[in-house]
Amino acid sequence: MKDIFDFSRFKKVLVRDYYEYIHRFGIVMLIIMLLPSLIWLLCFAIDRNLEIPVLARNIVISSVAQLSTILAPSWLYGYINMKKDGPYFASYPATYFEKFLSILLYTVVVTPIVCLAGCFLIDTLLSLLPIGGYFEFLWQSSSQYNWHITAPDTNIGNFILGIVSYSALMFFTTTIFKRHKILKTFGWSIIIGFAAIIIFFTLLPLIASAIANAFGTIENFDPKIFGEYFVERLSPLVKNFYTIWSIIKTVVFYTWGYYRMKRMRF
Repeated sequence: MKDIFDFSRFKKVLVRDYYEYIHRFGIVMLIIMLLPSLIWLLCFAIDRNLEIPVLARNIVISSVAQLSTILAPSWLYGYINMKKDGPYFASYPATYFEKFLSILLYTVVVTPIVCLAGCFLIDTLLSLLPIGGYFEFLWQSSSQYNWHITAPDTNIGNFILGIVSYSALMFFTTTIFKRHKILKTFGWSIIIGFAAIIIFFTLLPLIASAIANAFGTIENFDPKIFGEYFVERLSPLVKNFYTIWSIIKTVVFYTWGYYRMKRMRF
């Protein structure tokens, strides 16, 4: 087992990656954590008495945490396939499995936790100021956010899984692209997504035909009945499909990226 994983070696990898984290991602993380405060500054410049709802602040902070998690693999480990710094990563005295576990820990665990903690701290400090539009703390029970996160149709697991799958994609593309890794990843994602939309609209007549068959004829189509049918039958299928698809993407991208990382040539 020590040939694959040894705790003392893994601890050294964590320490090394910690310093790399501060060096490569520290300033970027600080900038990302300060992004939600731009809303405070903008609203303060427009109207000093303009209140910013807690729900809006939480949505922005959540989006910023997603952004940091998605960007982390490329920003932190974008050097692993580069001729200059890649050999240093490859020759470090630890197994690729230990290095991969450290990558997972810092990209999908440490990064969102640090980002959320920093954003909440900054938001709390701004809420303490006698000026500005933050009149409530994020955790106050009067906010709509508490209803939002406890709503029956809120699937936190799928939300987190979706973020992890995008982070896995970024890790995979980090092992492929040499330059402009983030831009190329987003660019190819847009192209593939556009192709998927074209395929969907191409198949739309077949989908409409299936709906018509389900209701007998299109003349018998009742929006209210279809809405109930969607909530009871189609909506769970869509959620389950999304869960399965996100799991497949995550496993495939991490496995493929790990395979490429082990066989990196410089």
